[in-house]
Amino acid sequence: MNHEVYYDNWFSIVNLLVELEIMGIQSLGTVRPNRLPGCSFISDKEMKRQGRGTVEEKVTSVEGVEIIALKWYDNKPVHLVSSFVSAYPTSTVQ
Repeated sequence: MNHEVYYDNWFSIVNLLVELEIMGIQSLGTVRPNRLPGCSFISDKEMKRQGRGTVEEKVTSVEGVEIIALKWYDNKPVHLVSSFVSAYPTSTVQ
C-alpha cells in the first residue's frame, strides 16, 4: 500500500501498530507510557538532568513486527511508538 499513518496518544497502542503493519500500513504515534507494558525507560528526573534532546530507545518484535518505542526529552518527556522509524542516526543542528 505504501501508506504511513501518524496519530496522537489517544489512539496509540501496540496492537494497532501490529495490525496496521500486517496490512502493509506503517505507523507512528505519541503514546501514553502505561500503554507500553513491560517497557521501562530512565526516569524523567534523569532525562532532565541529561538535558534537552536526550533519547532512549527500545526495540522488540510483536507477532513478527518490529516495534520501536522511544522516550525523548524536550521541555518535558515525550513517548513515541513506531513500526518503521527509529531515533537513530541522529545529527546535531543549531
